Amino acid sequence: MVIRTENIKWLVLTSAIVINLCLGAINAWSIFATQLRIENPEWTISQIATVFSIMLFAFAMTTIISGWVQDKIGPKWVATTGGILLGIGIIMSGRATSLIELYIWHGVIAGMGIGSAYVTPLATVLKWFPDKRGLMSGIVMGFFGAGAFLFGPLASYLITLTGSINDTFIILGIIYLIAVVGGAQFLITPDSNRDNNINIIKNQKNLTPLEMLAHKNFYVIWLVYVMGCSAGLALLSNAQEVAQLFAGLTSMQAVSIVSIIAIFNALGSPFFGTLSDYIGRKYSLTSLCILAALAFLLLPLANTFVTFLLVSSVIMLCFGGLFGVFPTISADFYGTKHLGINYGLLFLAYGFAAFIGPSIASTLADVARENALLMGATPNEVKIAVTEGYTRAFYYVSGMLVIGAFLTLFINSPNYKEEYYNK
Repeated sequence: MVIRTENIKWLVLTSAIVINLCLGAINAWSIFATQLRIENPEWTISQIATVFSIMLFAFAMTTIISGWVQDKIGPKWVATTGGILLGIGIIMSGRATSLIELYIWHGVIAGMGIGSAYVTPLATVLKWFPDKRGLMSGIVMGFFGAGAFLFGPLASYLITLTGSINDTFIILGIIYLIAVVGGAQFLITPDSNRDNNINIIKNQKNLTPLEMLAHKNFYVIWLVYVMGCSAGLALLSNAQEVAQLFAGLTSMQAVSIVSIIAIFNALGSPFFGTLSDYIGRKYSLTSLCILAALAFLLLPLANTFVTFLLVSSVIMLCFGGLFGVFPTISADFYGTKHLGINYGLLFLAYGFAAFIGPSIASTLADVARENALLMGATPNEVKIAVTEGYTRAFYYVSGMLVIGAFLTLFINSPNYKEEYYNK
């Protein structure tokens, strides 16, 4: 049976959505982190946050390799490998009995799995929809952000049902393995020798990785990406605990916050991706950074469920927006022929941000706690001290976002389609 080209591209988009929902479960990390602290009280916030940081760094590093490989052999087997690594990594995390084992299985192996599968859906979809890059990039990455909305409540339910983070990891690992490997089988690239009813953008120049790295502009874009991701991850990695501290919420209320803000994380990609199609990539990033900077300044004042939800939702909307705009910038500036490796190199910014944002937040919180305990503080005074530690962290990342907004003014296309950036 011959499948019509028009049907194939929607099948590819559906597969990309399924894969990204599973990969996006990484955004529900704060739920796992909270349970790990409960079951392992001897572990510090920073030690547990390191699992997340290693995972994100392995994720970002692997996108470079997987991007290069998928440009050579296609997306199907690269994404399949990613699904296997992710599933095995999370399943074996359920067998871990020490931090080192968790660092290896959940951090390195699962992170490599996400990195292997991450670029392939996006790169494949953008090749099928070259005339709707902002929108399609936003949709695909939006479902990556929505992963926490689906898997956050599921993880919380499984933890309650099984009473164990280990059993929860095993169940989720099996789900990821089946869904990602299954979805990978439908990642089909368009035939470059036929028109396939795709409106190809004329006069587009496809830069090789070395040509891309020769442009100073790339490093400005990369720095803005680092700053934006660092800020978002500072909240995302600690969202459940911060909600309980700032707004005095119960554990279940905080879990609901994590799930709801995941919706805004998901909406940020299509919102800012589409916005960038109208006002330009540069000005979308500028407005995104300024809006997020203001929200971080207001976050410590959000002391009720509603206010905390509103402010954190704005932050997650902007964080999600990064993944709707930056892949499109990569495709517009440097072309789609080498998009896998080119965006992988740009996405390395996310890996560096994984150590900056979460480390700023967890380190300042740990230092505040230790100082309070050394002074003989009461449990309530310790809680206040930790809250102040997180507050300082959010003020710092707000400053980073202001710098990022300033740097966006220096972003200009190195080759074509200037109208997208300087409207």
